[in-house]
Amino acid sequence: MIKSPLAGACLLALAILMSPATAQETSGIHEVNVPAHSLSWAPVAGSDYWVATWDMGSESYYAVSRDAGRTTLTTRHAEKEIGLRYFRFDPLRETPLIPEELTAVSDARLMILQSTTQILEPYQESLAALGVEVLHRLPKQSLIVRMDGASKARVEALPWVRWVGPCHPAYKLDRQQLLELATGNLPTREYNVQVTRKGLKEKLTVGSFVRDIGGQVHEYTSPHGYLFRATLDRDQLLAVIARDDVLFADVWSPEEPDMDKARILGGADYVETVGGYTGAGVRGQVRDTGLDFSHPDWQFAPIPHNGTSGSVDHGSCVYGIVFGSGGGNAAARGLLPDGQGFFHSSGTTSDRYIETGQLLLPPIRAVFETNSTGSNRTTEYTTISADMDNILFDHDVVVLQSQSNAGSTAEPRDSRPQAWAKNIVAVGGIRHYDTLTTTDDAWNGAGSIGPAADGRLKPDVSMFYDATLCAEATGAAGYTSGNYYSNFGGTSGATPICAGYMGLIHQMWADGIFGNALVAGDVFDNKPHATLAKALMINSASPYAFSGIGADLARYKQGWGRPDLQRLYDRRLNVYFVNETDLLGNLQSTTHVLTVLPGETEFHATMVYSDPAGNPGAAMHRINDLTLKVTDPSGTIYWGNNGLAAGNVSTPGGSANLVDTVENVIVLNPAAGTWLV
Repeated sequence: MIKSPLAGACLLALAILMSPATAQETSGIHEVNVPAHSLSWAPVAGSDYWVATWDMGSESYYAVSRDAGRTTLTTRHAEKEIGLRYFRFDPLRETPLIPEELTAVSDARLMILQSTTQILEPYQESLAALGVEVLHRLPKQSLIVRMDGASKARVEALPWVRWVGPCHPAYKLDRQQLLELATGNLPTREYNVQVTRKGLKEKLTVGSFVRDIGGQVHEYTSPHGYLFRATLDRDQLLAVIARDDVLFADVWSPEEPDMDKARILGGADYVETVGGYTGAGVRGQVRDTGLDFSHPDWQFAPIPHNGTSGSVDHGSCVYGIVFGSGGGNAAARGLLPDGQGFFHSSGTTSDRYIETGQLLLPPIRAVFETNSTGSNRTTEYTTISADMDNILFDHDVVVLQSQSNAGSTAEPRDSRPQAWAKNIVAVGGIRHYDTLTTTDDAWNGAGSIGPAADGRLKPDVSMFYDATLCAEATGAAGYTSGNYYSNFGGTSGATPICAGYMGLIHQMWADGIFGNALVAGDVFDNKPHATLAKALMINSASPYAFSGIGADLARYKQGWGRPDLQRLYDRRLNVYFVNETDLLGNLQSTTHVLTVLPGETEFHATMVYSDPAGNPGAAMHRINDLTLKVTDPSGTIYWGNNGLAAGNVSTPGGSANLVDTVENVIVLNPAAGTWLV
């Protein structure tokens, strides 16, 4: 299903571990108290919305209602700052210092609009009626729009508009390019150029401009998404980012790799023993360097998907971790020995949007893709990150990505830009020292860590960084000459382990063990939405104990823990789920009423939703804001992720999470009675 990024609607996936009990769903709105003093409510033209704004001291607030203030949909602190990567500023109080060559021309049409409240759907309708193109959102009450000077004057007169100003070219580059410009060291190189609208039209227009000014456009331009590649020198880059149809540009790079205990500790052996789950009927893709298609450990011959050329050592190990049969070495058995694998060489990708869409079509029909290669490492949300979010927003398939291996470097947050995408499953790495006990496990400078540049929690999950035994390319093509490699690792090894577990989750779901309804067909026909599959993996993960954000195994190093299918299987009758059946519009909410029986040891709610591509030039990359709120029988409120950066148990109180698209509430020894989610 393709969802409009500016439609104001969002599909929710929810997984909750609780007692086998009654549950009911209600829908409605949050009623929030507003200040006792009288407020002046103003109608929003062309709608049934009403808004009120007021000041308390130096702070500003707003409320939104649909009944002239008798009840409120939301009451919030008004955000005066515009959050850009370049600079955060209150446009009514300060103006960013911008070099002349990076300043918008006087007749520039690409603008930033700031509202006095959050962006409401009627606001966008009013803008469209004035001939204004609404292009992208900015945190937290702003839009990037395109309009001419005559429209600008009319827009500024709208009662809900706080400020309108130019989107300067300075806002369209990352820090490295800005530094190179300032020091005169900006070389000619390949760039990803992100236009303002999806599709081919703007890319062809800007591409033609690039050629006209002497630049070079990459030989293939995708009809999908926002990106195209171009080789530009300094002056050409400045000319491109000055255009009103260009949103951002950053450096392109080729993809590069990230280098029998896993089956036991993750629960694969357990679910095979109790349920016979070995990946039968599961189809998934390994996207890596290259593959030895003739290795004797492939029970079912790998099926090539488009390009397959590339070094076979790394890719064969990754493939073996997922699909190896263990025929020549039982200890090297993969997670899905009875599954059907497809392989695509990441170095041959020409259009990732199309290639990802093909995963959902015959003959592939895959339920996951695993990636242990990625573009040049960065700490930022880049055009590549945004491109992945766009791809996965449009395609309902689970994609896993290695976080990378920078844990021991001066910048341990350096990660593959694909891993910073909101809609991907990013995998970190923890050292297990080749033992079955977890008490000696440690991060100890292993996988790259979070948080993301805007504070989002990454990685999502983690697995073993070291000493993974797997099938490898045969003979001299492998790391050794013995057909099996005992020391494969890095997040290159952790990621396919998690991918294998994701495949098993799909097989378990297709078996109906969670009480989920089934249709006639196979694993693919019965797959959960990608958001729910991600929620199930996170919700059932086993976290490492830690205390404090500086701990060796802290949240930003281990994510939500190790996938644990024994835990998921044993609690299969205790899982309450929402499989993207709740469609929430602007300011809407949904409440699920759950009953916890006496004696339960844990209440764990996980919310995941798919979000449109963020703006690489923004300081926050989340577009839609869904908030997880849990109320226990005594009325105590738990907000999503509150306290969970510092430990494994939620802290009551606090405030709503405004950053993450994955939120958890974890309560130990929950009180019996009615819980509201």
